[in-house]
Amino acid sequence: MDPYDEPYSVKALFDEASSDASSSETLLGSRKPARHYYGLFFAFNIILFSLSAMLFLVSGYRLMELRDPLDNGVLRRSSEHSPIFDQVHIPFVEISRNGSFITPPHPSIYRQDPSPEVDAAWNRLANINTVPMSSEDVRKLGVDPLTTARYPAEFGFGDDAHIGRLDVFHQIHCLDNIRKEIYFDHYYGGRFINDIPTPSHRAHVTHCLEIVLQALTCSASVEPILHYWVDIQQMPFPNFSDKHMCRDFDTILRWQEEKSVDMAYFKSTVRRPDNVQIHHMSQAYKDALALNQVAPNTPESS
Repeated sequence: MDPYDEPYSVKALFDEASSDASSSETLLGSRKPARHYYGLFFAFNIILFSLSAMLFLVSGYRLMELRDPLDNGVLRRSSEHSPIFDQVHIPFVEISRNGSFITPPHPSIYRQDPSPEVDAAWNRLANINTVPMSSEDVRKLGVDPLTTARYPAEFGFGDDAHIGRLDVFHQIHCLDNIRKEIYFDHYYGGRFINDIPTPSHRAHVTHCLEIVLQALTCSASVEPILHYWVDIQQMPFPNFSDKHMCRDFDTILRWQEEKSVDMAYFKSTVRRPDNVQIHHMSQAYKDALALNQVAPNTPESS
C-alpha cells in the first residue's frame, strides 16, 4: 500500500498517537499500585544496609578483641605503648575521692606526719624499680633498640631485655620528694653544709614539680566538682570528695611488684658494658653534680 494513502495520512497518525496515549494511560493506571512495592523495596534496602553496618561494627570490635585479648584497647588508644598492656588487664574503677580540707580524725597514712610506717607506705607507691622490655616494645615507642640499655645476663632475662620503668611510679616518687620538702628538717636536717641545699637538690625538687604538673595536665581530669551552700560563708563551697573513674592502680602496683627488679640489686649489679652507644649529658648537668657538696658522714657523701 502506498504510504501516502489515507490510512497513513497525518490525521491517521495523530489518531493513532491519541489511541496509543490512551492505551498508555490505561497501562500506567494499572501500574499505580507498584509504587507501594517501590517503597517496600526501598525500606528493605535501608534495613539491609543497617544490618550490614551493624555486622561490620560488631566484627570490627570482635577483631579488636582478638588482637587485644586483655581488653586494654581504651588504654592503648590513650597511652603510648607499654609492656603491661600485653600482660595484664587493667580495669577501670569508680572511686569516691577523699578531698577533705581539714585533716580528719583518722587520716590516710599518706597524709600523716613522718614516721617509719608513713615512709614505708610512700616507698611502696614510689616504686621506681626497673622492669624488662623487649626490642619490640622499644620499637613500638619509636626508638631504635640498638640505642637503649639492656640488663646484664645475670638477671636471667635473656639477651633481649631492655631496662625500662613505668612512668606512674616516677611521678609518685616525685610527689614523695615534694612531700619531704614540707618536712625538710626531718628528712634533710644536718645533711647539707650549713643546711643549705645543693644545686642538684634544688634541681631535683623543681624537676619533680614540673613532672607532677606535666602528669596532671597530660591526664587532664575533667570530672566536675560541684558546689554547695554552706553556713560559714556567703560563697558556695566546692565538694572535693567527688567520684572519679580511674585506672585500677592496685592492678598496676601488683604487676610492678611482680615484674620489677629490686633497686639495691640493680645498682650493685648493672654496669655499662663496652661497645655500646653513649649518650652525652649536658655540661649544666655535669656542673650540678660537681657542686653536689654534702656534709661529711651523711649518706650522700659516701
